[in-house]
Formats: sequence, structure tokens, C-alpha cells
Amino acid sequence: RAASALPGQRFLNARFPLHIGLWGGLLTRVLHAAAGLAPAALFATGVLMWWNRVGSKRMRARRAVSRQRESLANRATPGL
Repeated sequence: RAASALPGQRFLNARFPLHIGLWGGLLTRVLHAAAGLAPAALFATGVLMWWNRVGSKRMRARRAVSRQRESLANRATPGL
């Protein structure tokens, strides 16, 4: 019956084993797993790159302001 199916139907039927990872061997399954995990890895590395560029600058600025306030407070009350 599969041989008598129209080319479009054969194409659609061939996609299912690809979709669930049955086609090919171990290498194909590993490639499917890597392709499936790629968006999560890209998201994580993007967040790390953003943090190194923007987030750490904000943290350093907050620490500098905190140190500045602390030094001003220490100058105002030298006896404590």
C-alpha cells in the first residue's frame, strides 16, 4: 500500500519517523537531542553575556554607591 501512495503522502509518512527520532541510528538521535537542547543553551549563554555586559555594571555601581555612603557615614560619626 505504501508503494501505491501518492508522492505527497509518502513524504508526509516519511516525516513521522524523523519527528520522533526513529530514523537513522545513534548518531541521528544524538543530533536530534543536540538540536533540541540548542535553544536552551543559546538562552543561557545569552543571559550570561547580558549579565557580563549590563548586570555586572549595575552591581558595581550599586556597590560603589554603598561604599560611598558607608564612608560618608563613618566620617560623620568618627567616635563609633
